[in-house]
Amino acid sequence: MAQAVGSTKPILGSVDTFGGHYYSPLDYSGPASYVQGGDSISPASFGMYNNIQTLVGSIDQSGKFMAVPRPLANGVTQWQLIWISLTTATVGGQAQTAGTEAATGTNLSTFTVRLSAIGY
Repeated sequence: MAQAVGSTKPILGSVDTFGGHYYSPLDYSGPASYVQGGDSISPASFGMYNNIQTLVGSIDQSGKFMAVPRPLANGVTQWQLIWISLTTATVGGQAQTAGTEAATGTNLSTFTVRLSAIGY
């Protein structure tokens, strides 16, 4: 099943390099129609050519969802971002249960999380 992809917005002036590794934060808005299993996140989203070694998620600005990064394999090239509902409510016409993954089809495009990656 194809994975959803949200949109990214680099945070200007925050990119750094240390010890040969690249650090890049960005704001990530969820997809218009979430697919359970997570959004695909690639190194290119952060301006990296090879691997994301560490990816840090956060809680969105409304406090309704938490983005939890998950590596797909050893070598850490591709990651998925799992959206977890923090409230029991209806969001975008989809019922959400606190502590569980966002429901398939949920419109997360109005929710933004800050992601930070270290890689090369």
